[in-house]
Amino acid sequence: MAIPATVMDNSLLRADAELDSRTRILRWRPGLYAITMAEEANFYMGLHLKGQEFKSIDEANQYIRRLLARERVVPKIPGETPAERAQALVYGATGAPRKTQLDKCRQALDIYPACADAWVIMSKYEKDAKARLKMLQQAVEAGQERLREAGIEVDANGRPRPWRRGDDPDAPGMWHHPTRPYMRARLALAEHLYEMAEKPAAIDNYRDLLELNPTDEQGVRYLLVRALLEKGDAAAVSEATALVEKLHDASPMWAWTKAFLAILDRQDGQHKPHDEPGPGLLRAVARAYWANPLVPDVLLGRVPIPRKLPETSAHGSEEEALIYGAMAMRYWSATPGIRLRLSDAVHRVTAGLPSPFGACTASKRRRIEQLWEAHRFGEDIAMRDRHLLRVVRDRPEYAAVWLVAGSPKAESLTVGGANPFVVVGMEEAVEQILDDPGMAGVTTAGDRAMGLPGVTEDSEAAKVRSAMKAALKSLMQAGEPRYGAIYFLAMAYAHEWASAGRAGSMLDAAVVAGHLRCVARLASGEIGPGAVLAGLERNKPCPCGSGRKMKECCGRQGSWPVPYLTVLARSLKLRHDKAQPHLAIGRSPAMGRGVYASVEELNRLEPRDPLVILDNTSAVAEDLWEQGWQFSASWALQDNIALARTLPDRRHLATALRDAVSILLRGDSYQDSISQYACELASMVGDPGEASELWAMAGRAFMARGKPIQAEQAINRAMSTGRPHPLALLARAEHLVVSGLREEACAAYRKVVKACAAATGPEYGDMAEEARWRLRKLEGQIRAAKRKQ
Repeated sequence: MAIPATVMDNSLLRADAELDSRTRILRWRPGLYAITMAEEANFYMGLHLKGQEFKSIDEANQYIRRLLARERVVPKIPGETPAERAQALVYGATGAPRKTQLDKCRQALDIYPACADAWVIMSKYEKDAKARLKMLQQAVEAGQERLREAGIEVDANGRPRPWRRGDDPDAPGMWHHPTRPYMRARLALAEHLYEMAEKPAAIDNYRDLLELNPTDEQGVRYLLVRALLEKGDAAAVSEATALVEKLHDASPMWAWTKAFLAILDRQDGQHKPHDEPGPGLLRAVARAYWANPLVPDVLLGRVPIPRKLPETSAHGSEEEALIYGAMAMRYWSATPGIRLRLSDAVHRVTAGLPSPFGACTASKRRRIEQLWEAHRFGEDIAMRDRHLLRVVRDRPEYAAVWLVAGSPKAESLTVGGANPFVVVGMEEAVEQILDDPGMAGVTTAGDRAMGLPGVTEDSEAAKVRSAMKAALKSLMQAGEPRYGAIYFLAMAYAHEWASAGRAGSMLDAAVVAGHLRCVARLASGEIGPGAVLAGLERNKPCPCGSGRKMKECCGRQGSWPVPYLTVLARSLKLRHDKAQPHLAIGRSPAMGRGVYASVEELNRLEPRDPLVILDNTSAVAEDLWEQGWQFSASWALQDNIALARTLPDRRHLATALRDAVSILLRGDSYQDSISQYACELASMVGDPGEASELWAMAGRAFMARGKPIQAEQAINRAMSTGRPHPLALLARAEHLVVSGLREEACAAYRKVVKACAAATGPEYGDMAEEARWRLRKLEGQIRAAKRKQ
């Protein structure tokens, strides 16, 4: 299931932590002066609220809820003044074909000549640079006239007074409608002056924009720093450095700007390119690298910058790397020797190991190129690959930005979902380590031409290769096929990179090699699961066999790899008395939750007692899920259920099934397992209410998997328990909607609301609210269908 995306402005990156972690945050490309749907909705909401008088906040909220009750969008109504009618035409032009945009903008200017947005949109289609400059100057003048008409304070030069948060609520700002078109026009003018090589004038405009709106929703700070660093003189670099230090922005693009300035600080004539980089430089590059590890590939020319840049990007994504590369390439390229120092610093941050991020990106490109060639020559494309190819006609912003360079139709294809490439890229990085004797794949031929040091056989990176080969051999001798062993080593390799990324530190090749030696020794039976528990105690001997204490060896970075060692303990079929496949490594009985027995009883049992294994594995599965290792957690839960089936007491099986259902319900990718476990558990429990809830869970899971017959059977079982759970009523209503029975579904939703009102618990309030919203939506659809008839 796709992660929902929230498109944000380019204000200083401080509010991201307040968003739901399950939301993918997208930001507009700096310098993009687009009109958003949110702005249009706010405009029409303002028209609705104009002239309204409310006695209280509750009355105003009720009015807004009634307004949104039908379609959950703000209805469009005509404006009263010429400015409002012209602005409505501009919003109607957004996203329309070129001819429609130009026609609506001309109409808007006929109605209201001071419509700045109309001038800006029309200037995009003007090919002559001087004519476009004149149009943008007219747009700025129109914006100034609109500010005066709105009663906003404007100085003799037509500039509104600077606005800062904390002023009175009526102060004009970036998001105030009369001010926003003016700010867009100023930004468009500044960008055009920059394109015309009028950098001093562009810099003056950037400074004015940043002064007018210090929170900088437009991302002007990136453009100002770009122009100053391209200018290159001491005063410009000093101003850029002061701006970077003044604005505390946590975005990856800002981090890479700091890295550039840190490297530039070393280029003072006293340090040669091959000198040892200082700790401050390495810290800056490490922070920037883990913020977005794909930027070096763009800056070093390994990834070409496309002709058309994406409009939005997520933090750490390839789109963001391409946007930053397009902005920063000029001043990075213009500084002699700085790209060599960058490559050297990244080489040290990553310990000379192949980057899984670059491998994932390269894997995507190669796969898309293969599919593109197959598509060109009319070959059949497998069903599983068809979702990777999608023709883009009216939405060029969805065009793939990293497809075949120079291909005439490259911009007409895009990729949907990159998850399959993640594991593929990790596996390719592992194969690269295993197959390259000198680790030649670590650096490109261009890097070697610049004089980067190679990886020698006695280097730490070469020790990682030796440890990985030993781990692969042990895994295969333990009965794992080669592809399974490579898959496991890819997960282990990903964990090592993720641990370093979370800490923002340099990758320690010696620690990675030590962890891989632990894998080899565990797989070969040299050490048992009990020895791995030493990883939790820093003063015990390290399990890798070095003879040193844990805190001085593999545990010195505090990243003992419990997750993938837990997966290894599950997947390996080791010899008798060495390990059981269900054992959760990294847990002691006292660390369990006491679900399958009391904690006191667990402490009296042997570590290999089934109840201890069940309790520990259940706790580890929950931890793995919270850490993002959902696939590994599902394995652990599956093992628990298999072990519980061998026990005579059926209550343990019921507990294992209940654990599995409660954990898997937190995600969207395990509906088959949820339906299977919920059905089995529902047939075992004696409480009619719990059985009804479980059958309802199974029914909803069947519906999510597109199995209507099984869903109907499970929901009927949920309704026939004698005491239907509110979730069963909700599942029945959802099934009626899917079946096209709208009237019956409305009645079912009303029953859900009534049942939730009689129940106690916060979850029932949320369920009732969801039922009310679905009921309103369904009733609106019914009314709309009747009007059409």
